[in-house]
Amino acid sequence: MYCGKKIPDDVIYCIFCGENQNSDGTGSSDITYSSSNDNTTEALLEKRMVPATCPNCGGQMSVDPEEENAVCNYCGTVCLVSKAIETLKLKGDVNVSSAEIIYDSNIKGKLENIKVLLKFGEFETAKEKCELLIKEYPSDGYLYMYLLMIEYRCSSFESLCRLGLPIQGNMYYKKVDSLGESAARRKLFECNEIIKKSIENNKEEYDNFKKNYVERSISDSEVEIRNLSKVKKGTIFRYGVFENKPLYWLALEEDGTKIGALSFGLFEGYKSRKSITRKWENNSIRKYLNGEFITKSFSKEQQKRILESIVHTEPNPLHNANPGKDTVDRVYILSAEEVEKYSDEIYKATIEETWILRTPAEYNGYVTCVSGKGEVCLGSIENSSSMFTRPFMWIAK
Repeated sequence: MYCGKKIPDDVIYCIFCGENQNSDGTGSSDITYSSSNDNTTEALLEKRMVPATCPNCGGQMSVDPEEENAVCNYCGTVCLVSKAIETLKLKGDVNVSSAEIIYDSNIKGKLENIKVLLKFGEFETAKEKCELLIKEYPSDGYLYMYLLMIEYRCSSFESLCRLGLPIQGNMYYKKVDSLGESAARRKLFECNEIIKKSIENNKEEYDNFKKNYVERSISDSEVEIRNLSKVKKGTIFRYGVFENKPLYWLALEEDGTKIGALSFGLFEGYKSRKSITRKWENNSIRKYLNGEFITKSFSKEQQKRILESIVHTEPNPLHNANPGKDTVDRVYILSAEEVEKYSDEIYKATIEETWILRTPAEYNGYVTCVSGKGEVCLGSIENSSSMFTRPFMWIAK
């Protein structure tokens, strides 16, 4: 409402600017929570309440100026009333991180904030918050559960349960399990049981996942190379490490000598519209995937098995824009025609996010893509931070 960002309908405070979405635009809040134990009538309380801003999360508050402390309804932080009022006055272009916070009444509010970020698809922001909070709360199982959800790009616990993949071998699942009995541990156990039942009840759909899924050490590249011999069409397997986390791949094609593998995870898309070029030959993502991505994600032996491919340019049937020249690449992103070719396998492992295609848009600064519902969009779509890439490569067995 205030900053222009889109947020879920059931969120009271904007996760970006902290404004109360139910207020009349004057900055006052309709929630009046204070640490006061006074038994005065509600009318008198409302009369003396003044607007303020939480120094921790930026959420709108109503505080009693006669009290010393107040509790933020959004993140649960207990702060000095004087600092909350001062923060409201400073809010805007002033850094308020130095405002005094007395203590966190509990972590519940911060976990709720991460939950909202996940619901809105702000995975990178949620990841940053989780990693910061782990330093302060290293034994909180929910933080690791949310990191597991972020790794699989699941926006809710329900979508994690619908993942259709075993999760008990994931390092975050193991971390939660190692912390002992907790609500997070029980939820993940429940989720894993739901997934197992889904696989058992839908054997035809999930048979390839159950039969060919390969579980192994994150850093053991030799084991990953040996296990390539077990990979068949439809297998989800591990190969390489990105930012200290395993890389999973979906085998779209396998002919006995090589595997056509599509990333089962998502990577950051274009950093800005200026970096988007219509022709794949000049694409910044092409440069990154065939340079830094390969050298940082795979061991030398793994790199040797990533094959060069002639990547054909394919025109967009909706317009006559020049698609550019064919290229020779080791890693690339799929075109609309290739998505159609491998649709049976891709749609068995649909990722509920938008990912970018190689098929050219009509103009620079725009992209074609596959939506979170699995639909190919060939029109010129303006790129945003919510669009990701799914690398594809051929690996020698």
